[in-house]
Amino acid sequence: MPAFKSIAALCKSLQTQIDNVLENEVAEKAKDTMREKMDEVVYSAYTPSIYSRRELGSGGLKADDAIVPTMMTEGVLEIANVAEFNQEYPTNNQGYDLVSLIEYGDGGGGHYYDYPKMGAGFMGPRPFVAETRKELDEGKRAWGSLRTGLIARGLDVK
Repeated sequence: MPAFKSIAALCKSLQTQIDNVLENEVAEKAKDTMREKMDEVVYSAYTPSIYSRRELGSGGLKADDAIVPTMMTEGVLEIANVAEFNQEYPTNNQGYDLVSLIEYGDGGGGHYYDYPKMGAGFMGPRPFVAETRKELDEGKRAWGSLRTGLIARGLDVK
């Protein structure tokens, strides 16, 4: 650990390391956790018969480019899923609000399923974002990743 000439310099160094761990280890853990929750909450609810799932493919919910980590400010990481509605599938829905439809169910975000089927597994809320948040917080995955990352950078973290 380097020597610091002031508390401010020490705090700045620590914040830089914390932000680096958030952008790397914690972001990856959050992305992995979101993918797990998609499997548990979204994909297990039903098997589509009218379209093919994109999942890890281009634009799918689980695709790397769909799960976007962003540092909002020092010490604050936001993970957003920006998957678009599938434009290869004839739908009245457009844009990046696919997550709202899935998270909140038919009518979520002002979007509706094109082929509504009362009682079908896809019609109701499948809150994978809320479940991801809960697992990261209550399951201590985010804190564990932060701690592991800081220790890997040579900090003594209790």
